[in-house]
Formats: sequence, structure tokens, C-alpha cells
Amino acid sequence: MDAVYKRHDIHAEAWELLHPSGWEPRLYISWREAGQMIAKNFTINQVFSTRKKAERAGLLFAQKWLDDGKPALRT
Repeated sequence: MDAVYKRHDIHAEAWELLHPSGWEPRLYISWREAGQMIAKNFTINQVFSTRKKAERAGLLFAQKWLDDGKPALRT
């Protein structure tokens, strides 16, 4: 699932997990800042029953992260 939000390119995808069974959201967000391309990758440590639900949750997470001013995340 791809989106542009506040001049940031967001790519949300989901990876299928075997144990626990389900889907985990993974994000790639990129933007230009001071003439340079910046990119961040995130994995959200939550499991969803479907790929679509996981991708949608990832997109919502990315939008909230941007709304909150891109705070540091634990890796």
C-alpha cells in the first residue's frame, strides 16, 4: 500500500509470520530534507489476521508518526 502524506512517500507492506500466525506491518518512508533524500524503515511489532489489516495499520502508524513530528523510535 503506497501513499503520499505531507510530502513523504510511504510504502506499507506486510510480512507473513508462521509463529505466531498472522501478518506484521513493515514500513518504508522517504522524503527530501535540506536537498537530501532521507529514508526510514520500521517494523511494527503487532500481528494482524490479514495482510490488508496489517498494511492499513502500517499506513496509519506512519501518518501518526509524521503528525507527531517524526519522534525517535526504539529499534
